[in-house]
Parts: sequence; structure tokens; C-alpha cells
Amino acid sequence: MKPTDWNNAVPLDQARRDREAWAPPAARENGPPIRIRLNEFSPTTWYGKDVPERRWIVPGLIPQRQVTMISGDGGLGKSLIALQLLTATATGKTWLGLETMPCRSLAIFAEDDRDELHRRQADINRSMGVDFSDLDDSIFVDGSERGDLSLANFNRDGRMEPTAFMVALRNRTIEHGAQLLVLDSLYSYFSGNENVRSQVWSFINELRSLAIEMDGAVVLLAHPSVAGMASGSGSSGSTAWSNAVRSRLYLTRPNDEDGEAYDPDARVLTTKKSNYGPSDGAINLRWRDGVFVRDDPGYDAVEGIEKRTAEKVFLETLTKALERGLEPSQGVGARNNYAPKMLAQMAGHRGYKVRDFERAMGVLFDRGDIVLAFTDGPPSKKKKIVVPSDHPLATANPVLIDPQENGDFQPPSDPSNPPLK
Repeated sequence: MKPTDWNNAVPLDQARRDREAWAPPAARENGPPIRIRLNEFSPTTWYGKDVPERRWIVPGLIPQRQVTMISGDGGLGKSLIALQLLTATATGKTWLGLETMPCRSLAIFAEDDRDELHRRQADINRSMGVDFSDLDDSIFVDGSERGDLSLANFNRDGRMEPTAFMVALRNRTIEHGAQLLVLDSLYSYFSGNENVRSQVWSFINELRSLAIEMDGAVVLLAHPSVAGMASGSGSSGSTAWSNAVRSRLYLTRPNDEDGEAYDPDARVLTTKKSNYGPSDGAINLRWRDGVFVRDDPGYDAVEGIEKRTAEKVFLETLTKALERGLEPSQGVGARNNYAPKMLAQMAGHRGYKVRDFERAMGVLFDRGDIVLAFTDGPPSKKKKIVVPSDHPLATANPVLIDPQENGDFQPPSDPSNPPLK
């Protein structure tokens, strides 16, 4: 793709002519009056037509042709959540356990530089099982070194004029065919007075106009105000922001009864506003290995990030357990030696519970990444333990499992090495 010169965009007067934008209801000074075009139609044109289905980038949370705001205090992970969304839509994966619409995307990051984005994206790729080469549908813009990212200016009369940067953004978004635009974060792009509601509405309407032209969605990240955090609403300064957008999500850290955060890795993504669906919904999240994963009770991501990451952590802690001379067992009746229980109690378990490691162990056995092997020593004292398939015991003392005796986990058989009785 050819690079875009963001500093030499189409002249504003030409951009306005091309876009057929709404014109101010005043005559140009020393010139003919501006003709106002009304996009009118009669409801009778709907007669006999099917009612169109509502379309979403993320069903129930991020509608197409609208602006969605995701607010959260600094350092909680808004940018990371946005990166995970961009990766999911670019690769057809789920986002926080939710289905997404595969699409092209463009994102501007005003707070994180290119190296930081690289590090975060590497963690996301590892957790989702994708590579950088899979992300050709996404374009990132490093705005951290650009002085002015304002998308609009407001004159003395309060009227909004798109900046050259806004024109360049619109042109590049349409050129790329993006249906998801992420702006991180709000006050890097809004230079008006948020207490003037007309300015807030004009700004959001400009972004909504772009979302309609994209046939996609604009996701705007924002920091909540002190009042918004205190009330739990997550609002960003003026209430006009919440009123102007059609969907608003709030990322926060759960607190105990005294209002203190009891788990530094826990987060909750709450639906604070949804014009097209239920509000007050909540998704429990946990930070693990550089990404956010779903942490709702009973949630089982069969092909989700949690499971794949649990398998990796299982193997890491299993290796550490064997290095310490421990003897992790497959059998549930092995008490403290039961592998999932043993590993869930070790340092480095990263918050995974016994049930998480039980699922991981089943998958790893099925894939052949772990096997059963006998410990060294006299035959009467040998024990069956769980080891990685590349562990020395897996070759020296493999265990052959009778499928009728234990049909769940069946390591590869070796006819030349019969099982011990």
C-alpha cells in the first residue's frame, strides 16, 4: 500500500464540495447564498420492503454506521482492548469471547509509540495463534510524535471546520476500505469546548458521517472524568459525549466493599449505554500474558484465547515441577500430586484454576504434547507421572495405556516396550 501524506491533504474547499456536506444556513460574504441540500424522503418508500437487519462489528456492543465510545482510566488497558479488537476483525477471530465481523481497519494511536504497539501486538499474536503477516487488513498510524491531531476547529461562531488531518483521515480510511476506525484517545482529536454541547454533537456527527461513509464503525477511546469515576458512570467530562454516541462501554477494575481494588489483574467491561440493545451488561476480564481474556464464571472458550494460553502455562509449570523433583500424576485420586491441582498451586500459574488446567491437560494429551512415563528406580517403586513428550523419561520409560482401562488419555504406543505390571 502506498503511504499517505497526512500533511498535504485535499484542500478543504474541494473536500466540502466532494462530500456534499451540510452547509451553514448563512450566505457567503460577497457571494451568492449557499444552497442547503436536504436529504429528504417519504416513509411511503418503505411500503412493501423488508425491514433491514441491524448490523454490528461486535453484536450487541459495537454497531455499524455509528460511533462507540470506550472509556476507562489511564493504565487499565483501553488501548490493549482496542488492539485485540483490531486483531480479531483482521483475522476473523473472537474478541473477548465475542464474535466479530471480519473487516479492514485503521487505527490512530496518540499515546503509544510504534515500539510499544509492537510489543503489545506480539503478545496478542501469540495468544490468538496468528502472525504479523496475518494483519495486512489493518493499518496503524503512530500519532505519538505528531504535534496536532485535531480533527476539527471551531470558529468564533462555534461552527466546526474539518482540519486537513481530518480530510486525510477520511480519504485514507475510504481508500483502504476500512470498516473499523479506532481513535485513541478523545482529547487528542477534539480541540473544542466540551461544555458547549453543539461542539460535542458536531464533532460526533462528523465521525458518524464517516462511519456511514465507511459502512462501518468508529470506536473512540476516552478517559473518564473524576466525577465519572466517582459515580461509576465512566462519563468523560460533559454528559454531551454520552448523549451523542449510540454505544458506550466502560472499562474499570472491580472493587471490594471498601472501594479498594482487590485484584490488580481483574477488569470489568460494562455496557453503560446501548441504543440498540440492553445496557448494564458486564464482561469479566483478566490480564494474562500481555492480553485480556474472558473470566466470567462458567465461561468456557472452547477455541478461545484462555484455553490456548492455559495449555502453554500448563507446559511451563509442568517443566518447573519436574525440575524440582515433583511427581505430577494424571489420576484425580493422587491428592496433592494430581497434576492440575499441583500446577495451580505453583508460582507462575498466572491465575489459572484447577478446572482450567484439567481442560488444558486433556487437550495436551490428545495432541501428544504430554505423555505418561514411569519414574526411575526399582520396578516396585516406579510411578506413573505426566511429562512433556520431549522429556527424557518419555523416551526411556514410556507408559502404555490400555484404551479400555483409560480411554481419555492415550499416549503413543511402542510395541517394543510392553507396559509394566
